[in-house]
Amino acid sequence: MVALPGEPGAGRAAAERAQAASGEAPFVLVVAGPRPQDFDPLLAAADRLVVVPPPGAAEGLEVLALAAAARLGRSAGVLRLPATTPTTRLLAATGFVLSPALRRLATAALTDA
Repeated sequence: MVALPGEPGAGRAAAERAQAASGEAPFVLVVAGPRPQDFDPLLAAADRLVVVPPPGAAEGLEVLALAAAARLGRSAGVLRLPATTPTTRLLAATGFVLSPALRRLATAALTDA
């Protein structure tokens, strides 16, 4: 995991370096919050975009995010996270354990299943 600088241009440059260093390994870019346009070229080159609306997101936010993905010319899925406990959030964040329910939701968002 690589934390990116907060300034969009520097963040994009750091993400590009991380992507190049990943070689053949899968590369996942997480943009939390409003998407800086600096990241559009990286997102436009992605195999798939996944929109994860925050709990209680304003109505229409998901639709706007999917429309933005379409403008980038990418297929996109939606991952609506279920309510969790602090323990399940910690386990999921570490990548060690993904509950079967969350695994099904993530698979559907990645594959349109």
